Amino acid sequence: MLNLYKYIYYRLYSWNLRAWGKNDVPHWNALFGVSFMMSLNLGIIAGVIDIIGLPIFKEKTPIIEILIFSFTVLVLNYFWLVYKNRYKKIYRKFKNESKNQRFRNTILLWLYVVMSFVIVSFIAIISGNINGLN
Repeated sequence: MLNLYKYIYYRLYSWNLRAWGKNDVPHWNALFGVSFMMSLNLGIIAGVIDIIGLPIFKEKTPIIEILIFSFTVLVLNYFWLVYKNRYKKIYRKFKNESKNQRFRNTILLWLYVVMSFVIVSFIAIISGNINGLN
């Protein structure tokens, strides 16, 4: 799973680098994208825990709690992916993938992204119904 996040980071980084160059800080843009996806998936886990009877979500979760959670994910990812130019190592690791590997990885990447949004939506609906929020 961690390799998947590094691959997502690589694809976002390389796309930003090609599209806007180094002046647009592609390593930060990719960091925000990966952190968003990681937060989304951690939300899925929290939703499943909520559904099985350990309430995590409140009717109105304070925005400060959401911001603290998101900021924590961002900071942890910064040290994991960006700090001390780690993003350059990630880029070198994946930049020479073959066309077949890239095609397969692109399919898996899009499948992961789409399924993440589908599952989080499904969990949110179920959790809302169980907790009487709908």
